[in-house]
Amino acid sequence: MNNPDVSICIPVYNAEKYIKETIESILNQTYKDFELIIIDNNSTDNTFNIINSFEDERIKVFKNETNLGMVGNWNECLKKSSCQYIQFVCSDDILYKECIEEKVRALKSNDNIVMVVCNTDIINSDGKRIFTRRFTLRKKTIKGEKIAIKSFRRRTLFGEPSNVLFRNIWKEKVGLFNEKLSYTPDWEYWLRLAKHGDVVYLGKSLAKFRVLPTSGTAYLLSKTSIMREDDHTFIKSIKEEYGDKISNFDILSHKIIGTLRLYSKWLFVRIFAKRGD
Repeated sequence: MNNPDVSICIPVYNAEKYIKETIESILNQTYKDFELIIIDNNSTDNTFNIINSFEDERIKVFKNETNLGMVGNWNECLKKSSCQYIQFVCSDDILYKECIEEKVRALKSNDNIVMVVCNTDIINSDGKRIFTRRFTLRKKTIKGEKIAIKSFRRRTLFGEPSNVLFRNIWKEKVGLFNEKLSYTPDWEYWLRLAKHGDVVYLGKSLAKFRVLPTSGTAYLLSKTSIMREDDHTFIKSIKEEYGDKISNFDILSHKIIGTLRLYSKWLFVRIFAKRGD
């Protein structure tokens, strides 16, 4: 396929249990004009063989000679993405079949839109829905800088990586994911990206995000020192990006609310991740 519209990226490591379902959800999209970039981060299980079992000309498979770390692998995906729009998908997540079509339609409606965000269904290891993370109940367009500062102060208002489709044209200006971050590289990137235009919220669930008690996120939530250093880097980066538009009050609010949310997330992953409809 020549010059597709969308680069869909799956950075993957040791995901043999779920990667097949994730890939199938992408290949079954109603929107067909995409390339699927899958970069295996030197997995030690059967992930790479499962990926190679698919025969579709849209799939481009790569394998790192050494493990680059999670964010390093995300950046490899970003570097290899050459289409107009970019969509990341976590290796155990699922896209509803109309996900890409609806997001592309929104981006094409106005050149000032830099990213499109959907709601998401949070699922457990068995694929059962735990709850739906809703940012809005109806479609709305918001000035990116406004939502970025609000998000910094309170919480991520973009959700998981699989929620967001964004314009590739801004990649040169925004740069790569920050490899100094372990827990919030996607949130930090969305805040930098949002500065350059409008953000559209679709008001419907178009993806499933899987929560696992044994995930890397669960591990990080249990490491206070790592999380503290991560947040210090996060604050410094966004302060440099937005300057005086980020006040001392914003930083204080970010720290207080962020600490409370981290404890609640830790409890959620430990207690509720096994439950579902």
